[in-house]
Amino acid sequence: MGEEVQLEINTKKAEKRSFKKEVNKLLRTLLYYETTMFLIPIVCMLIVVFKDNIMGKQLDAFVAKAQENATTTILSIAIGMLFIILYRKKKLFSYDLKTVQHKMKPKSFFRLLVCFMLAQSIFSICSFLMETLFNQFGYTLIGEIESAQSTSNTLSMFLYAAFIGPIAEEIVFRGVVLRTLEKWGKIFAIVVSSIMFGAFHANLIQGLFAIAVGLVLGYVAMEYSIKWSILLHVINNFIFSDGLGYIIDHMPSFWGSVLNYSILVIFFIGGIIILIRSRKALMHYVEENRTAKPFYRYAFTSTWMLVFLMANLLLAISGIEKLAR
Repeated sequence: MGEEVQLEINTKKAEKRSFKKEVNKLLRTLLYYETTMFLIPIVCMLIVVFKDNIMGKQLDAFVAKAQENATTTILSIAIGMLFIILYRKKKLFSYDLKTVQHKMKPKSFFRLLVCFMLAQSIFSICSFLMETLFNQFGYTLIGEIESAQSTSNTLSMFLYAAFIGPIAEEIVFRGVVLRTLEKWGKIFAIVVSSIMFGAFHANLIQGLFAIAVGLVLGYVAMEYSIKWSILLHVINNFIFSDGLGYIIDHMPSFWGSVLNYSILVIFFIGGIIILIRSRKALMHYVEENRTAKPFYRYAFTSTWMLVFLMANLLLAISGIEKLAR
């Protein structure tokens, strides 16, 4: 009996080591990708600043203009993707991007779109509540809120925000991350990839929204295919973010607010109704695909997971500003 117990202990330890090794390797790759996205635009900007000797007010104007241009961000995504490809190799193209579980029906897609937009509605409520809370302590999140809700001002920013960004994020999080974690359970893969997706945004407000929509997108990619999660993501960014934002910006303030909040209320009510009606199926899905709790502990105590989460949390906290008096 003692030998059997010791064998079981050794097996669990080996399983834990193997799991952490895989998760750490995944997180290192994700950090390489994120660091590339962060550094390349900065390096390109510094090269131009020193080359053209831009100083003083010219520097402020240059930085503001550079932030509206997503050309270097698009370049950084292309370079960062090399780390992703090197990590997954053939699996990226033969499995991550090609796996199809079920055929998507129009009714199912509409219901999932409404649930996706329910997260958008909750995001708006959370933005208001968190801003109010922080205001009580003399701080504001308005910069992070405006960053999350901003619309594109240039062609490159439009292409990035509406298409290139969403497609890249889906390949990374609903392709590579989700499929790497899938072997430890569907729910585990969906939940952990969603939390990583939220942290990746390095924005307290947008991060909460990203976690919520990540659950929807993760389910869509897991149970249907990544092409449907890409389509949902693009629809949100292209139509409900940039498109709707452009329309609202060119309407009288009052009517723009009426349109915006009307859409949010409709999706909020519709999403709640869908979730209530689907609660038994959802509970069954969770029960059928749950993962042993220790694996969540192993994941979030892995060295590179902690580095990834802490680095993005610090970036998010840096967006908190003192209220002007």
